[in-house]
Amino acid sequence: MLQRYFGNFFAAAALLLCAALNGCALVGAVADKVSGDPQVPAQYVPQKEITLVLVENYQNPSSAAIASEQLDREIASELIEHKVAPIVNPDRVTEVRLHSPQTFNKLDIAGIGRTFGAKQVLYVDVRSFNIDDAIGGDMVKANAEARVRIVDASTGRTLWPVESQSGYPVTMQTPYISLKNGVSETKVREDATKALGERIAKLFFTSTEESPSDSQLSMRN
Repeated sequence: MLQRYFGNFFAAAALLLCAALNGCALVGAVADKVSGDPQVPAQYVPQKEITLVLVENYQNPSSAAIASEQLDREIASELIEHKVAPIVNPDRVTEVRLHSPQTFNKLDIAGIGRTFGAKQVLYVDVRSFNIDDAIGGDMVKANAEARVRIVDASTGRTLWPVESQSGYPVTMQTPYISLKNGVSETKVREDATKALGERIAKLFFTSTEESPSDSQLSMRN
């Protein structure tokens, strides 16, 4: 007990000495390491019931089909990893979409959820997902906008966000990225989709706040 007490005492004394010699910046850096990264609370904590992740472009389903499939998997993977809720296998959704598109497209969000035995649907409407070229074409940037909501599969009622039926807005934009050293436009698209999926998933669990260097593509709002 005494050893722990004096250990804490000397640690505090060391911080004060550092402040006297080197200023507050060093103490702040040490304090950040001690306290850990800032925690970002979930925007909404879903019930731990079977959940279907459904991603599409509502106005133009074919325009974001490939990105939607990857985004669906990224979100589902993050939610499973953080034990948010039991998640319907995204491959089941893809299979039905491919083999029974007419039947699938006639169902509303809640109906699709019930088809897969889900109690709630995490619905993502990808309003836009673009890769823009810089002048010269050797640099590109990605930008996307999506609306996210949780829908009760029994009633079709929006559980979250209750104040907006169109959903919670999530945006993502990268700086211009040079298409050199093995970096292709396809790779930029894949990484941007992954980053958007992580950003959407983090709405539903407590996460650490990222510094700009934590993201390979330097994603920002």
